[in-house]
Amino acid sequence: MTNAKTNTVAVVNNNLSQGETMKTFTTDQELVNLVKNNKGYSFIKFTTTTELKVNKFSRSRNEEIKALKAAGVKKADLPSKLSFDEAFKGKVFVTSHRKGYGMGDYNYESMVQNKRTKEGNTDTFTSEAPRGREFATANRSLLVSTKDDTQYYLRTYKFNKKSTDDSVIHYEDGTPLTDDELKLLKDFTAPKSKATKQGVEDEVIVRDFKVQGIIGVTIGDNFWVREGFENEF
Repeated sequence: MTNAKTNTVAVVNNNLSQGETMKTFTTDQELVNLVKNNKGYSFIKFTTTTELKVNKFSRSRNEEIKALKAAGVKKADLPSKLSFDEAFKGKVFVTSHRKGYGMGDYNYESMVQNKRTKEGNTDTFTSEAPRGREFATANRSLLVSTKDDTQYYLRTYKFNKKSTDDSVIHYEDGTPLTDDELKLLKDFTAPKSKATKQGVEDEVIVRDFKVQGIIGVTIGDNFWVREGFENEF
């Protein structure tokens, strides 16, 4: 995983809860084993560092070029595309202290069905299998890639939707993006879309996070921190 600079992670400092003990893990497999052995379900807090998925070219410039083509502008007279590599100094990451989540033996299909019933929708909801992943544990808290059996994902649910994640967007060395870069970044990332298959107004938010990007996570009465990040909490 990417080891972000101290100044980046410190901004999303995740203080221990009362009675909580900090422990460390060294490898992804250690964390996988901890999740596998975890029983039941609970609210958690966790911090992740992940590389942002970005488009190779700016969306707005592509739309501009498309409109000009439709207007009959010759290819030689079209403006050049703005590429991500031209606009930014390297890969971009987001380090987030995530709040209001839960993990464990939750049943996604039942959760959606219950919300549909409450909203007056009596149709039966059937969930699709996770794309490119399968459950690695009976309690549905861990998934594994169907193409790479070393790539695991922690399944979480966002319950407190009013609780905002504290995030910092930065380069690989930990340098935060400038305000201008943050504004420009929106043109290279896909806008978030609301789930449409659930058929509910109050969406069930389920998110899977790569284990390799997890810096710290609550498991039982302990807050497990990836070795090397202890001072950030």
